[in-house]
Amino acid sequence: MRARARGLTLVEFLVAGIVALTVGAGLIILVQGTYAAHATIIGQNAATANARAAVDSLADRLRGAQLDPATGAALTTASAGEVAFWDFHSQYDDTQARTLVRVRYFVAGGVLRRTVNNLPASGEAIASGVEALAFVYYRHVPGSGWATTTNAADVGAVKITATVANNGYRRTITATVQVRQKRPAH
Repeated sequence: MRARARGLTLVEFLVAGIVALTVGAGLIILVQGTYAAHATIIGQNAATANARAAVDSLADRLRGAQLDPATGAALTTASAGEVAFWDFHSQYDDTQARTLVRVRYFVAGGVLRRTVNNLPASGEAIASGVEALAFVYYRHVPGSGWATTTNAADVGAVKITATVANNGYRRTITATVQVRQKRPAH
């Protein structure tokens, strides 16, 4: 009898190669899936951050709206798609005196925009990718709580809802804010 030569036969080599290719293909699919999941999470987080930035910027300014000495109203416009209110100019330009200005937030071309005394006319960009911006206005009813209103002079609280899209991911953020100067007496 002949002694068998050491090494792999062609069949053993082919089987080992097929096993290695199968394991390698599985690892590649696993890595691709991980990267796809990572990209999805990044896109969702970016959409959430943009939506949150849009609502937070607006809510912070609206919360601090000032009362017009002539009318006692904080808001000048209270429509479903835009809001305008009084605020101190120094909040927007620290080189200016502390005078009341009209601040307006609205959406144009998918961008949340802000004007101060209607300048700039096209509005300063606050957040992009805004698909929808909606407001619901509330007035305080003593003994009953809050009721919706369409009268800008009566508004004491505003519910803000913004839907923002980023790279195909859509997020809707809602915040309700009370106007500090119009808070009900306790």
